[in-house]
Amino acid sequence: MSKRWLISILAAVILVLTTTVALYGGQKRSRTDIQNDSAQQHLPSAPSCSTPVSSLEEAETLLPRINERPYKSSAPEINGVSDSAILPPGPVFSNPDYGKDLYGYRGPYYNVQAINNQVIVLSPTLYTYPLPTWKVLGLVRNQTRCPIKITKISSKLIGSNGRVLGIAETTPLVERLRPGEPAPFSITAPVSTEEVFLTEWQVDYISSEPITKNFEFLVTDRSLINERTYSLEGIVQNDSDEPLRGVSVVAAWINESGQVVYIARSIMRDFLSGKLTSALDIEYEGGFKARLTEEAIGDLLSNTKLSLWGTTK
Repeated sequence: MSKRWLISILAAVILVLTTTVALYGGQKRSRTDIQNDSAQQHLPSAPSCSTPVSSLEEAETLLPRINERPYKSSAPEINGVSDSAILPPGPVFSNPDYGKDLYGYRGPYYNVQAINNQVIVLSPTLYTYPLPTWKVLGLVRNQTRCPIKITKISSKLIGSNGRVLGIAETTPLVERLRPGEPAPFSITAPVSTEEVFLTEWQVDYISSEPITKNFEFLVTDRSLINERTYSLEGIVQNDSDEPLRGVSVVAAWINESGQVVYIARSIMRDFLSGKLTSALDIEYEGGFKARLTEEAIGDLLSNTKLSLWGTTK
């Protein structure tokens, strides 16, 4: 055998061995890649907006709880009376819609256990004013896992014969809602109250950027000045790490039946200057006040429970 043939045979053997090793290594890498891909597929994914809560513990994580209690204000007390002493007992709400004291909200119907990928009008909260023309107050609630902005609330008014009497539209006083958060609304239509037999509700909304409402509230006065005038005063504090602009406090009064009977947006004043303001610096307090005037308002707001929202633009 010539030297040239021997070199050719050795080269062929080396090529076969190299190809075999490369293929074997490639197979090992492919198996590893498949195993890694499989492991990644089994990693838990973040819940979507439509994912219901799986436990009470998980629901609790969605509540914007205030870290420290009780709230202590640097503002002077009014007649030495505390917030809890001034607030009347009000109705008792059964779980899970019981009243809560949270960042940016105080009152009942904030319910994170009701997450079901819907935004609904809460029928038990609807109150029809005893007026000739149709007017209804109530609460809408975000029952998705994500923050939203409500763009429209619609009500189709239907008569006893099934005829559509009209369609009313409105937006709530608090448009941007966190998961489980309610919001008050008032809606009217040029239709006779007596003719309305049935209402069908629809809520339109869009997704919203994450919402931070790090407000704490302290009610300092709820009093009936006379049969036609009611006064609400209190303090709101900014607990966030940045100054806030366009701040306002919205209030709703809820009767013993759980219905919203009155809604108002308060004015804000700077404690030092006494001037109207809508700005709150970090850990700064502002005073809010609502003066309500309406016939027989004392009867309407007696034995009611107060709900408060802090909002920004």
